[in-house]
Formats: sequence, C-alpha cells, structure tokens
Amino acid sequence: MEIRWTHPIIFLFGVISNTVNIYVFTRPSLRQNPCCMYFLSSSITALIYTIINLPLRTLQYGYKIDPTTYLLSLCKIKYFFTFTWRALTSWYLVLACFDRFLHSSSNVNLRQLSSFKVASRTILLTFILINIVYSHVLVFY
Repeated sequence: MEIRWTHPIIFLFGVISNTVNIYVFTRPSLRQNPCCMYFLSSSITALIYTIINLPLRTLQYGYKIDPTTYLLSLCKIKYFFTFTWRALTSWYLVLACFDRFLHSSSNVNLRQLSSFKVASRTILLTFILINIVYSHVLVFY
C-alpha cells in the first residue's frame, strides 16, 4: 500500500493506543507503581514522537514536501528529535523490565531500589543522558 494511506492509519492507531496507555497509567491505583511510571514515560514519548514525526514523514515520502531541505537547522533538529525520542521510548521499556527484576528479587536491598523516588530520578537521568548521547547530531549531522 502507499504511504499516503498507511501513515494516517498508523498515526491514528498510534495516537489512540498511546492516549489509552496514558489514561490507564495515570489511574490512582497505578500512579505510585514505579513500573507504571516507566510505561507512562514510554507512552508519553511515543505519543509525542508519533504526533511530530509521522506527519513529517508523510509529507516527505508521500507528497514529496520536505521542509527540512530548506533549513539546515530544522533538518538537524528533526533528526535529533527522531533519534532521542525513539531511543527514550525503548530505554523506558528496558527500565520497566529492570524495575520488575528489582521488585521480584529475593535480596531486600535490591527490592528497595524499586521505588517511586528511584524511578523518578532514573527517568530524568535517562532523559538527560540520551539527549547528551545524541547531541552530536545537532553539530555533525
């Protein structure tokens, strides 16, 4: 099928599914669960990535309209955003898996690391580190 038809369908399903995820993970019963914080962060970044990136790709590949060809800075920002937010979505899922490992550990010290406070700090630290790791895109890409 053609990009003009598939991208809007993917966009619609992506926005709906990530919005439902955000709704579910912000319920009071799940709000204090550290694993749900990672899933919530992943859903938020995936939603932002979908809303910004997919329409640009549809214009670029479906209609041959690419606003990044005229402005180098816009091109760099687009690729920086694409790399960082795609990586953030994946890393938050990895952190959710690691949190489940900590939570189910027989070691008390490891279980204590599965907390809301640690999750909040880890999410922020991951955001900062991923942005630093991909900062070269803004200069050299």
